[in-house]
Amino acid sequence: MSKSSADYSPIGQFLSQQQEATCKLSFEQIERLLGFKLPFAARTLRPFWSMPKYQHIQGWTRQGWETERVDFVLETVTFKRSEGKKKR
Repeated sequence: MSKSSADYSPIGQFLSQQQEATCKLSFEQIERLLGFKLPFAARTLRPFWSMPKYQHIQGWTRQGWETERVDFVLETVTFKRSEGKKKR
């Protein structure tokens, strides 16, 4: 079963409520937000989190966030507010 960008929108909704310029989430926290397990690609392939061609990324880019860092050992993703979307 493929996951559409709507399935990943809870990440963007959560990030849009954050005051800081960056936000680190564990894979477990992300799975709780989404309500489903992350696919294997999310745990092994950096492009899963950063390639604009992947529709699911719109779940957070539409809210003004982008992926800054993925740590596959610690299973965390750090998101940063996009340059044009600084919160005041």
